[in-house]
Amino acid sequence: MLFTDHELYNTTMEDDRAHLDTTYTSTRGSALAATIGSISLISSLVVITLISKSGQGLSSVYHRIVLGISISDALLSLALALTTLPMPTDMIYDFEGIVMGNNATCSTQGFMHAFGGIASSCYGISLLVYYLFSIRYRWSDARFARRIEKVLHFLSVGYSCGLSLCFLFLDFYNPTPLDAWCTIVSVPWWCVGTF
Repeated sequence: MLFTDHELYNTTMEDDRAHLDTTYTSTRGSALAATIGSISLISSLVVITLISKSGQGLSSVYHRIVLGISISDALLSLALALTTLPMPTDMIYDFEGIVMGNNATCSTQGFMHAFGGIASSCYGISLLVYYLFSIRYRWSDARFARRIEKVLHFLSVGYSCGLSLCFLFLDFYNPTPLDAWCTIVSVPWWCVGTF
């Protein structure tokens, strides 16, 4: 049976699962996510600054990969630090944190969260590949940069961007009482597979 948006909204509002009381929906949960996200954001910015001011700068493969990790983590951390602020004011869930956003700001936060998380994971794998080739196979930085590094950057950014954009175009970024930020989830959250 298909429901109209209005019928689905009214049915959802009457469901107890729309009014969950979790750590994430509390002021304490929002403050904790904002604090941890802010500390992580500052740490990533410090690493970016240290790399840019170092004598080697971006001349080493290691610095370029760590810069990719740091930029990705900075985006993820910023999304977490914003907590409930970008969530839509007309959402079906009850949050104690400050909610000032709309669907566009929620989608932006969800995109930053997804892109940052996926890209930092991909760059972490890239760092492991770099260690494998430099330690086990004794490749020089020049050889690694010439043969593998560009592919790793392309895959890390391309895969993250492609997947995050796919979720954006399909409107998969939504609030949920199971997180203090907008993320990849259906609305309502308990309707798995009904994106």
